Amino acid sequence: MSYYRYPVEELLQLVNELGDKAVQARAAGIATRRKPDRTVVTEMDLYIEERLFKFVRARFPDDGFAGEEGKAVASRSGRVWLVDPIDGTQQYVRGQDFWGILVACVADDVPDLGIIAHPARQEVVWAERGKGCHAGTGAREERLRTSLVDRIEDAYVLHNGIDFACRTDKLDQLRRIVQSAEAERGYADSFGHTEVIRGHADVMIDFLAEPHDIAAVAVCVVEAGGSWSGLNGQNSVHQPGQVSVTANGPLGPLVSAALTAEVVAS
Repeated sequence: MSYYRYPVEELLQLVNELGDKAVQARAAGIATRRKPDRTVVTEMDLYIEERLFKFVRARFPDDGFAGEEGKAVASRSGRVWLVDPIDGTQQYVRGQDFWGILVACVADDVPDLGIIAHPARQEVVWAERGKGCHAGTGAREERLRTSLVDRIEDAYVLHNGIDFACRTDKLDQLRRIVQSAEAERGYADSFGHTEVIRGHADVMIDFLAEPHDIAAVAVCVVEAGGSWSGLNGQNSVHQPGQVSVTANGPLGPLVSAALTAEVVAS
């Protein structure tokens, strides 16, 4: 259980405020530029990260911080805050609703707190270690639980795309899984993971996820009764490896085994 007192209500209020600003900025038209890796960044990515950085530094000056857009401070407390200010920037700039704001605190390499907000959908999911996973706030708050499906043949499997599977040399394994499953769809980023956390889907396979992509997801899915695994890495949110899997309790080990199995050409 988390033994640290987090200002959850303040954080949720701030994340909701930042989400509203991002929705308004997108509606007004927002400038973009390309980072050196050719991915897109907007002024809202930078603004949201700066606001969250200032919040953390003001309240937890000994904690570390690592944001996707480069804000970074080493930890003196053993806790590190991982932030993705706009998870799914392509979806954001193209006018889709499936983008999010991710905030997590990792204590001694264990995800301790996670917030996953999808502002365009007016949705927020959050969890503290040992206290369950919840959606909404106040009178609208509900406890979330993953599904109980226990066979890949009955599973609804989500993944973040064929190209990402190819880049990790896992296309054959992914094909085997989705051909066995009851249904499959490609869903980007945190939205797919949240569908598993809510019990709407059973598995989300995320190729090439970064620590800031997965830390909030990891604590939320575990607190909802599911599991997170980082394959081909250290099974650590700081080193998740090339493939991250969120799943309900029964399916996590089965899908992880299928993704690491050798596929022999027929």
